[in-house]
Amino acid sequence: MSEIQKLFVFEQSRDTLIIEPQGDSVGFRATDVDKEIQTLTQLIRLDDVSNVVFDLKQANYFGSSMIGMIIALAEEMRNHGGKAVMCDVSPQMKQMLEIMKVGLVLEQFPNRRKALKAVSK
Repeated sequence: MSEIQKLFVFEQSRDTLIIEPQGDSVGFRATDVDKEIQTLTQLIRLDDVSNVVFDLKQANYFGSSMIGMIIALAEEMRNHGGKAVMCDVSPQMKQMLEIMKVGLVLEQFPNRRKALKAVSK
């Protein structure tokens, strides 16, 4: 029996949801991706979640689909009055994010500790 792969791993630290994309969405069925996005959106809407940190340490590169999903989840958090940031961005990914001007939407931090500190202010 094969193990079902997850596109996102998540945990909660106080009022912050930490989301770790496990790779690009290529190779995942669209229905599985949609289901995971719906789950994360529901979690973001919970009263005990005030912020989101996207920890990108699991992959050096994400395509535009994954970046679009991250931006959509960040906007969902902001629509509910919270903050959204990202951390542990690889040099290759930083380059892609600069080209796509994602820095205008999501502030970047070098590690999870600094990202958590930033959203807790």
